Amino acid sequence: MIPSFLMLRSLPLAQIVVGLVMGVLVFGVLALVLRGKAPLWIPVVIGLGIGTLSALVTPIPEYGRVSLLNSYWALILPGVANGFSIFMFKGFFDSQPRELYEAAAMEGASELRMFFQITLPLCAPVMAVIGLDMFKSAYGAFMFALLVCQKEETWTLMVYLYQMQQWAPNYVLIAALTLAAIPTLIAILVAQRFILRGIVLPSMH
Repeated sequence: MIPSFLMLRSLPLAQIVVGLVMGVLVFGVLALVLRGKAPLWIPVVIGLGIGTLSALVTPIPEYGRVSLLNSYWALILPGVANGFSIFMFKGFFDSQPRELYEAAAMEGASELRMFFQITLPLCAPVMAVIGLDMFKSAYGAFMFALLVCQKEETWTLMVYLYQMQQWAPNYVLIAALTLAAIPTLIAILVAQRFILRGIVLPSMH
């Protein structure tokens, strides 16, 4: 939590903007030049590399840093790139049958079309698992939410429930906890059919 707090307290916004702009420009130029001559991942990797390098070498003026503390961005941004989610996606992508992509390539489908029409529909179970886990982690976060959002108007529900213990009677607190559990129950019910489909379909092959 300490590195995340320090990053959110002084976010190098100027570097991020420069790196993003350079990465998108390099990717766009290479995608047009190499269209049909090379796989799409080549301009993506080069664009990411150039964008990252540009962000690292850009000097940061004092006005180029912003503080995201006491804002909802401080709760959202740290969970956008999750190492466990990337690991799960990588394993799921590697397990996909190569015959589908070979057949689509023989029919003339581009990589983007294969991704949106083949990969994404097949990834519904793992996306449901990751989405449910991220929702559970974000919804139940207490310590980090209290650390980065200390103003009362930016408190999350779990912080409010913790503060309620100091003044609310037990029956009010139990009722509040019961109501707070309803969104998690709804999320589980919505994601359940996608997760079960991911369990059932591999056993049918």
